Amino acid sequence: MLQHVHGVTVRLDSDGAVRQVEGGRDAEILRIVEEALHNAVRHAAATTVTVRLRGDDDTLTVEVADDGIGFDPSDPELRSHHLGLTSMEERAQELGGRLQLSSTPAAGPSSGWR
Repeated sequence: MLQHVHGVTVRLDSDGAVRQVEGGRDAEILRIVEEALHNAVRHAAATTVTVRLRGDDDTLTVEVADDGIGFDPSDPELRSHHLGLTSMEERAQELGGRLQLSSTPAAGPSSGWR
């Protein structure tokens, strides 16, 4: 859908060990990924986004990486203007995980949570 509407290519890379998350957490994980995809399209002007899923017995790692313009995650203004990042962080914490942002302006952002 993103490719058709926005011209963005989305790639999914899974190690095959990922299975249904217990306790109905799938929807919350999906919302985090949707927000990351939304940010890549709306704010980063990305043309390609890769979603990587890695799992083992007790850990799921989701990484969303794009080729967009990047941003400064330490910028205090960022959270006040972009509530999606705060929402993603809160959702990850509620799931017992953490959100980790890695980006450099003009270098393309990458975000993930575990």
